[in-house]
Amino acid sequence: MRDEAATRAYVEENIELARREPRTKYLLVIESAEDASVVGTIALVIESPGVGSVGFAVRRSAWGRGYAGAALEALLGYAFTTLGLHRVWAGHEPDNTASGRVLKRPGMYLEGTRRQDVFLRGAWRDTIVYAALAPEWSPDTAR
Repeated sequence: MRDEAATRAYVEENIELARREPRTKYLLVIESAEDASVVGTIALVIESPGVGSVGFAVRRSAWGRGYAGAALEALLGYAFTTLGLHRVWAGHEPDNTASGRVLKRPGMYLEGTRRQDVFLRGAWRDTIVYAALAPEWSPDTAR
């Protein structure tokens, strides 16, 4: 949980990143369909020419309502059709199977496990990796 000062710094940093050319990070809010309140965020980071990674976070009270999946599908469409990326990947912790289901729905495929690649909450943790490729992706690939 961030305090107000940390949150303000985070927002200001992302506003600055959005102004850079070429733009390498797209941080967007996810809004509730019911009342337009913010229920989460989703980000696309351009890591190298043609390659990006995505990540998302949704408020616990909004889990299971399809917000992350809809945001991910829209962002993949933007990444492939507007930005011309070739590959977009994402990862999740092995015990977060719900995130794995979200990643599969818009046409991302399981690629494997990066073993103990992240030091988080005091321990080395694995990352389950999914990816989508532009030649294989279309809005109709959602499962």
